[in-house]
Amino acid sequence: MKKNTEQKVYLIHGSPLSGKTTYVNNVSKPGDLIVDVDNIWQSISGCGRYDKPRELSGTVLKIYNMLVEMVKNRQGEWNNAYVICTEFSKKFAEKMCNELNAEFIFLDTDKETCMKRLEECGDGRSIDTWRNYINIFFSINNKGGLFNE
Repeated sequence: MKKNTEQKVYLIHGSPLSGKTTYVNNVSKPGDLIVDVDNIWQSISGCGRYDKPRELSGTVLKIYNMLVEMVKNRQGEWNNAYVICTEFSKKFAEKMCNELNAEFIFLDTDKETCMKRLEECGDGRSIDTWRNYINIFFSINNKGGLFNE
């Protein structure tokens, strides 16, 4: 495969259950690089997507950071890269976006929709834990999904 000289990078951000992974799965094509911490957890642990053995957290973080660094430096033969950002803060997302020279894609899904998706997902994640994550996201970004200025 010939290296694409116009590698584009997209930073995908939004609340838990806003549809980040679904979005990436719908727009990515063969040859694109997807950097998703949940995929890394599942791949190296052999566990379910949301079963995350604490012992592996350092390893997961190192793999994620290595992939992000490769994207930042445009290393490797990939077309476009989709980096799913799971951080809550706008400052972190903006900093990461700048470092990666990425296009920022914010999924502005409202809190009620995220909560409904959580109740209906049935994918084995802890409802209470993820409800808390959603609440934290919206308390930090308290305009119904829009970042505070």
